[in-house]
Amino acid sequence: MEKEIEKFKRYLLVERNAAANTLIAYEKDIRDFAAFMCEGTADTSCDFAAVNIDDARAYSRYLRERRRLQKSTLGRHISSLRSFYRFLAREGVV
Repeated sequence: MEKEIEKFKRYLLVERNAAANTLIAYEKDIRDFAAFMCEGTADTSCDFAAVNIDDARAYSRYLRERRRLQKSTLGRHISSLRSFYRFLAREGVV
């Protein structure tokens, strides 16, 4: 997990010329998602490739109902994960 996140941050910085605040926000969003996926397990490495559509929907519901995020913040979380998974697909991880 750590390796993929670091590679993604490097990609955002070098290839997409992302701002520092974007890097911070995307990393936080991805780590929040990983924590959600690993909740209740002893596994802290979380396999991003094992995530399915039901997991993504459950996370979106969690953000809306439990964390009560505003639509704009929820949208950023989803955008962060979408970008991350596109990157992982391009890298052959998922």
